[in-house]
Amino acid sequence: MLNRLIQKKWYKYQQAKKAKTFDSHWYMRFGWLEQPFTTLEQLDSLFEIHSPRKFTFADSFYAHENGRHFIFFEEVDDQHP
Repeated sequence: MLNRLIQKKWYKYQQAKKAKTFDSHWYMRFGWLEQPFTTLEQLDSLFEIHSPRKFTFADSFYAHENGRHFIFFEEVDDQHP
């Protein structure tokens, strides 16, 4: 029993240590390109939408209706499986 408890504590410690060195956060980039995509510099003119720190954007899609542009997405809680 004590061995299992120590293993769990060690695992949590390792996960916390790893989380401090790796900060991945999703965002969406959108806009219009004047020509086919060939270089990363073309992305500089696009807009970015960053999700709140405890959420991730998922299942995004674009829609165009009556001359207006829309981006729909789900906001998923990072703690939810």
